[in-house]
Amino acid sequence: VGNMKVLILDDDINCIGLLKNIISEYFDDVEYVLNDYYEKCDIYFLDIDMPNNGLEIARKIKSFNDDIIVIFVSFRDDLIFEALQTFPYYFLRKKYLQEELLIVINKIKKMLISNQIDIYYKGKEISLDASKILYIEKNGQYTHIVTEKNTYIVKHSMKYYEKRLSLKMFGYVSQGFLANYQYIESENSQYVLM
Repeated sequence: VGNMKVLILDDDINCIGLLKNIISEYFDDVEYVLNDYYEKCDIYFLDIDMPNNGLEIARKIKSFNDDIIVIFVSFRDDLIFEALQTFPYYFLRKKYLQEELLIVINKIKKMLISNQIDIYYKGKEISLDASKILYIEKNGQYTHIVTEKNTYIVKHSMKYYEKRLSLKMFGYVSQGFLANYQYIESENSQYVLM
């Protein structure tokens, strides 16, 4: 799936092997480490229950790029609530690893290939067809996603959407304003008519 770099961060060798085998079928660049992390990855599969605290590592990863996809992996279901505070993309339970991993990979594929994006809006996950988005606009600390029927106000950055949307379909018409080309009727140096 694309040229995304994936890192598995776990101290359980058996789990690393299983994750690496399955993930490598979908991603070309898959690495793993036992107790350290790299800053330059797109997707992290991160064991929460490690001696050096997976939640703390997730906070550090998110601090230098909030748009990175973090997927928690754990035997401990009791950590799900605490993990959700760092806004992970998904929480995989090791006892159901194979089934749940396929769900996550399919979500990522859907996002990257079929131009669907998942957003969190009013406490729910919504899947939007990117071709129905008119434009995305940065407004203070929020981002407005405007479709013909709705405006969704979310917290993700513009970079998050720029990475997930086809740049053949979307482009910047000004700073903080990503427009869907198919809805632009005309433009000049002063304005864009949609």
